[in-house]
Amino acid sequence: LTFKNPTISDKLRLLNPRRETFRHGKYFITPIFDPFTNILLTRIDIRYGEPNPGLTEYEIQLLKLVDSITNGTKIQIEEKGKALKFYPGVITNNDGNEFTFDCGLLRAMTYFLEPLALLAIFGKANLNCVLQGITNDELDYSVDTFANCTLRLLREFGVEGDLSLKVYKRGFRPEGTQQPSL
Repeated sequence: LTFKNPTISDKLRLLNPRRETFRHGKYFITPIFDPFTNILLTRIDIRYGEPNPGLTEYEIQLLKLVDSITNGTKIQIEEKGKALKFYPGVITNNDGNEFTFDCGLLRAMTYFLEPLALLAIFGKANLNCVLQGITNDELDYSVDTFANCTLRLLREFGVEGDLSLKVYKRGFRPEGTQQPSL
């Protein structure tokens, strides 16, 4: 694949020309960067050849979360989740209004907090979001690690403002009733 004027999405496609999926959520590097490029993303044959092909439930939840903080985003997922079309919108952070989002019980909160924090930096308003789900699991680190490391690192990169993460409730499998606020 060659591109005359490569964008971030094109460069990521060059890194992954067969459209293979990455493990542990890294597949969503491309959809997270697409709100910056304003380019249609099309993925087909997601997890082709694996026992459970297609998008997982937590990946669909992440796309819904990105949709909730953007304006004009359109997501089309084929019935079995094997194909995805992602039309990026403008990052508005829900115009600064507080909203609650249920992340489900399949992945820990930090799976959703990492891309949310990265996108929120470029939003038109401050992000005020309450997430519901589980605190930590064997795949993702805890929200305490996110608060102590990632938010501190964002400050070191010059991100100003009130960067805070408050945990109202802690939740573990199987119920997962945690409610952090970013």
